[in-house]
Amino acid sequence: MSIKFDVWPLEILVSKNKINKAAFYEFLDVDTMSAEIFELPAGGKDTQKPHDWDELYYIISGKAQFMCDGESQDVMTGDTIFVSAFLDHYFYDIEQDMKILVVFSKKPPEQEDDL
Repeated sequence: MSIKFDVWPLEILVSKNKINKAAFYEFLDVDTMSAEIFELPAGGKDTQKPHDWDELYYIISGKAQFMCDGESQDVMTGDTIFVSAFLDHYFYDIEQDMKILVVFSKKPPEQEDDL
């Protein structure tokens, strides 16, 4: 996909999840990154597995606990979360419906000995 510029209204992205009956809708996929809207209902279960790319979450709305690499954190509307590639992570004890913007880097993570 070759995109130089685009705008995605939130209402349209969320409606795509409903149409596809899916928890997420990927709306951007270019060489350097991808992005999606991810939704989890209150009381729902997040079944994601570790990813091959660094990831950034922005919580548009909702409230839950977030577990990453054995550490738990309260998260809610307005919070931003960074997760390094390959780390086990997930949302749990979802108190309020979650709408989350997720951005994945497509640059391979650097090895520690390269730093």
